[in-house]
Amino acid sequence: MTDKIHNLISKHALTRTSEIALLNNFTVVLKKLTLCLLLISGLFISGCSGTDNEASKTFDDAKKLYSEGKELEKTSYRSALQKYVEASVKLDEITSGYPKSKIAADIANGTLKLDSMTPADFSEKFIPVIKYRADAEESPSACALLYISNFMTPESKIPATIKTAISYHLNGDDKTAEQLISQARSMADKQHTEGRFPAYLTDLKPPKAKVAEALAKTGKLDEAVKAAGKIANPFYKSVVLSGIAVEYSNIKNNKEAVKILKEACKTIEFEKDLTYRTFALLEAARGFIKTGAPKEGFRQLKEAEKLNGIQNYVSDRILVLKDIAVIYYKSGKKDEAVKYLEQAGSLLTKEKDSPWKSFLEYIIAINYAEIGLPDKGTEAALKMKDETEANRALMMIESKLSDDKADQKTKVVKAALDKANKSANPAIKAFCLANIALTYSKEGAADSAVILLEQAEKLNQEAIKREIKDKKEQAKEHDRQIAAEAKISQAYAAAGKYGRIEKAVKENSEGKAISEVWFNEDWLTDTALMLADNSDFTGALKLAEKIKTPLNTVEVLTAVALKMAEKKTPVNEEMKKSLHILAGAMPMN
Repeated sequence: MTDKIHNLISKHALTRTSEIALLNNFTVVLKKLTLCLLLISGLFISGCSGTDNEASKTFDDAKKLYSEGKELEKTSYRSALQKYVEASVKLDEITSGYPKSKIAADIANGTLKLDSMTPADFSEKFIPVIKYRADAEESPSACALLYISNFMTPESKIPATIKTAISYHLNGDDKTAEQLISQARSMADKQHTEGRFPAYLTDLKPPKAKVAEALAKTGKLDEAVKAAGKIANPFYKSVVLSGIAVEYSNIKNNKEAVKILKEACKTIEFEKDLTYRTFALLEAARGFIKTGAPKEGFRQLKEAEKLNGIQNYVSDRILVLKDIAVIYYKSGKKDEAVKYLEQAGSLLTKEKDSPWKSFLEYIIAINYAEIGLPDKGTEAALKMKDETEANRALMMIESKLSDDKADQKTKVVKAALDKANKSANPAIKAFCLANIALTYSKEGAADSAVILLEQAEKLNQEAIKREIKDKKEQAKEHDRQIAAEAKISQAYAAAGKYGRIEKAVKENSEGKAISEVWFNEDWLTDTALMLADNSDFTGALKLAEKIKTPLNTVEVLTAVALKMAEKKTPVNEEMKKSLHILAGAMPMN
């Protein structure tokens, strides 16, 4: 009978898209399953042919199966589900096979309990919850849905649901992807505000824009165009249309792509803010060049350059110029690229007191590497006054170099080490060494990374013991120590030394941590995301176990689900262990 139950469970397994649907549908399936089993096993007995003793024995069997299921929950919800379904079948045997027995009567009036549940609640409420968890322990996408459906507001549900939908699509489950996008679309249609983010952050879009993009990414291009038409904000509408055009180009339909890009350009004209118009033109230019219409693309670039020249904010002008430079470089026009990036650098030299200066210096340095001039980028990074940002820039430049540029990679790392070792501030030096160690780990040199990290730890402890009288400098130093400690933990995790994270969590619980960084969990989430980005999915999920904030957990799970789907990476046994813990940690509504 066990094999038959297993086969029927597999046959009727439902794809979970919402809690209500699962609770309703799974109960129906369970009843059908029970009926099938009764017919198969010949246990469908009419009238009062059974006895109270037989009914009692059957109930004892159900209780035994339930107890076995509770024990199995410790390691596998899937195995526990099997036992619970078998127990439910036993309970149905009593009401179907021994309807005149006392136990059948007690089941009917709800006085007989299995643990603290009535048999009806056990079959219709408890088992669906276990099925949720059984699915969640086998897939990051399903685990993300478990959290999304039970603990998120519509505002946060929409982007998380969309990411999960795309992961299902990449795994070949378009039915579930469509259902999830439909849910996100329904939620988005109820939102009437579209908010505004900095124009250069074109990945931060309102819900309706994200839905349209998700439809495009899952191949529903005509639907995507219709959804984009509902976006009220001309900037976001234009940017999304440009993205949809690129998706058309990917399926070799350049004619439709160009048509949509022209529509995007018409939409741009309704945007009054010059900064937003300029960045929308850049998106359209990328689209035209991608779809084989470079002449029109370069025309849009010239229009963007013209608008950029009359903008008020130097920081935005610099960001536009670096984008123009990269677009020209990717179009094979290196001389043009260098010209525009040098213009950006020239503008920056005139901004002596800008609070954005170190960030913009970082941007320019790494974009020299982006346009094929890593040496010039390294030179620009070494001139930066902000030692931390300089270190970040150097490590980013190193990451942009291809594997066949080993000598050049070594040269950049050596420059970063030399600059770090010259730092007079131990906390800054600790951060820089930890960031270099992170690069070592990514390159597969974990042993070298640990040597640097041990130095970084000593330096940061030295920084903590320093006495600083000036209050403002105290605050700055405190932030430096936080950054260093977080980076050290990230680098240890990347090197596979997860015990360092556990030590930090323990120190926090004992009140020994150096800062509030341990309370907000952001460092732990960022570390897990970094590991996911570097395809260390086992490590990312292991760290996710320690995250207590459901919103952060979802962020990690969706990132892991997407990346695993892109890489076609199967779930291994270690990942299942983490997913099991995560599934069990989520309280069910």
